[in-house]
Amino acid sequence: MWLERTLAALAAVSVASVLLFVPGMDSPFDRYTTFALCTGVVLWLPLLAQTRWSAVGEVYRDGEHLVVAGRLRTRRLPLASIRGARFTPGSHGGSLLVTMADASVLTIAVDDRVAGETLARTLAARTHEGAQPTVPTAAAPHFILPLRAAGSLLALGYYLHVVVRAIDGDKAFFGLGALFCGLVLLLIHFFRPRGRASVLEPATIAKVLRAYPSAMRPELAAHLQAQAEPAAPTGPVRAPLVEPGEGLAAALARLRAGVSEGGAYRNSPDALRVRLEQALEADDAPLADRALSLRILGGGRGDEVKRRIETTPVPDDERAFLEDFALIAEDRAALKRLARKGPRFAG
Repeated sequence: MWLERTLAALAAVSVASVLLFVPGMDSPFDRYTTFALCTGVVLWLPLLAQTRWSAVGEVYRDGEHLVVAGRLRTRRLPLASIRGARFTPGSHGGSLLVTMADASVLTIAVDDRVAGETLARTLAARTHEGAQPTVPTAAAPHFILPLRAAGSLLALGYYLHVVVRAIDGDKAFFGLGALFCGLVLLLIHFFRPRGRASVLEPATIAKVLRAYPSAMRPELAAHLQAQAEPAAPTGPVRAPLVEPGEGLAAALARLRAGVSEGGAYRNSPDALRVRLEQALEADDAPLADRALSLRILGGGRGDEVKRRIETTPVPDDERAFLEDFALIAEDRAALKRLARKGPRFAG
């Protein structure tokens, strides 16, 4: 909120500076041209405070931070800033929802159900305001976006009428209309009610979904709907094949060396092979574990890969992906394709 208000104030100061200090001389950057350009642009400036970021990657705890590592960007969120976390298992993977002290919401489609439950319990235990996440229930008025567009169009009309003289009209209508839109937006950014953050319950979720009909991403709506009736966490703690913070290439090399040489991963190569087979056959195993297991156990042989994939409890679309992944000749190309394959959950 502080960033939104700062940007709104900066926009107002920019327009006022143009009106007070830019000379009204006849040049490409005189007062009239600069006013129209500045007003049309700064009306959208506060939107920079509404940050959205999505990525396919890995989420894990590293000391006192929650690390969200994507391919192009890594974010480190202090655990002290987390106000709630809850995990809802799906038919495959699950939905992890984390709320922050600044009222932002982090939603994660987790491919590993057991790891998601463990992480949610860890985060919930570190919160200072209880384990239940909360979400803001009030959105911006629905007329804000049309008001920004109207202000920009009026600023454009001012430029076309006063500077270019390409259209007819009233100078005061265009200029004062754009200023009026800017003033209303400034008041909204500073004084509109924000809504009290409420505990995530089915009634609250329905209210949130109604409050953000157009601004909410479908992925976020799916997470909130999945959280409406969370199932109790189940299942034993299972050590993943890919360690937190470990790259896919490093994990593949380590596991492959452990199977062929022994002693590199939790005792004997036979024990590791059993773990790979379990990861391949378990109905709650994450996609990365399954993919690496099939690639190692199949050894690039089409008949062996087909034999093993026939007994793997996965949907048809994922079955085809795993088979293709296991038969790609180069490790680098295969791992690149796996990294692009996002996790999914089904409520």
